[in-house]
Amino acid sequence: MPDPFWLLYVLRVSRGEGSTGRYQSANSLLRTDVRTLLDRYKGFLESDSRHNFWIKSVDSPALLVLDEHNFIHCYGPVDAWAKELEGLGWQECQADENLLPDPHVHHYHPIFDDEARDLLANVEWIYSPLHEQDL
Repeated sequence: MPDPFWLLYVLRVSRGEGSTGRYQSANSLLRTDVRTLLDRYKGFLESDSRHNFWIKSVDSPALLVLDEHNFIHCYGPVDAWAKELEGLGWQECQADENLLPDPHVHHYHPIFDDEARDLLANVEWIYSPLHEQDL
């Protein structure tokens, strides 16, 4: 996935850290900057369901989306994604597979409220309202 990247933080459920909506990075970021951000907010992004997080290559169709169920959706060079992720021990699932328990819950952990506020404060974002498909 070639850099630079656009980020999109989709805040679906707010616990007071900011307004629900789409927060797109105002500037593209280099790989090292994205890695630093992901390392800093890893626990929050992986363990809380209030958001989706997108990483889009500026110069290619490559796109990764971490959703509220902690699934990663890969778009663009799908064969390359599959090979790379299989090498890391991941397993591919088909879009029509129902892997979620029914019923299931989403957790919005108070312990991550400060990190949520910090993420919104420490990246320059362009805000827009949620889209219908974000809900």
